[in-house]
Amino acid sequence: MAGKDHIKASFDQIYELGKFSKNILIEIFGTNKADIFGKDRQEDESNKLSASEKKVIQKVLYYGNLTLDDSSTLKLYEITLKTKVRIEQSKVAIQQYVRKNLLSGEGALVNFINPDDKNTWRLTLVACDAVLTEKGITNKKLNAKRYTFIVGASEQNKTITDRFAELEKASKIVLYPSENEKNAISLS
Repeated sequence: MAGKDHIKASFDQIYELGKFSKNILIEIFGTNKADIFGKDRQEDESNKLSASEKKVIQKVLYYGNLTLDDSSTLKLYEITLKTKVRIEQSKVAIQQYVRKNLLSGEGALVNFINPDDKNTWRLTLVACDAVLTEKGITNKKLNAKRYTFIVGASEQNKTITDRFAELEKASKIVLYPSENEKNAISLS
């Protein structure tokens, strides 16, 4: 187990994908759940960006998958923003690329970085689920503000450290809990 101090120290560092993958994803979820692709398996999805997305996003890297206990899979992305885009703002706008690629019941854990300032970065859970309404089945998206964290060397990192420490201790981690999964910790 990594422990809360290790988790906080990991989030307090300058961002580097390899360190985040090893010190957070592998340490907390284990190699059986966190499938971090080697460089030969990583996919640059920048060619899939729309014209409007290209105004805020420089590069999209799909670097792995995180399988949860309910068999749902979170895609792992590193999105490099254009230098003029501020990490602290544009929560919804910078998630647009990921949202359009999710089907109902799917999710993604996304690291948003500014290439000129890796002291501060954003970690966001983006997910979509289907809901039955009077008008039929509609997609319900997670609240963009609730599941996003500004982290890094220049941040306090208290809330994200607490949340990831809870995940580390959990016996079961799911994306969307069902009524009979009272002991499961939900990412959503």
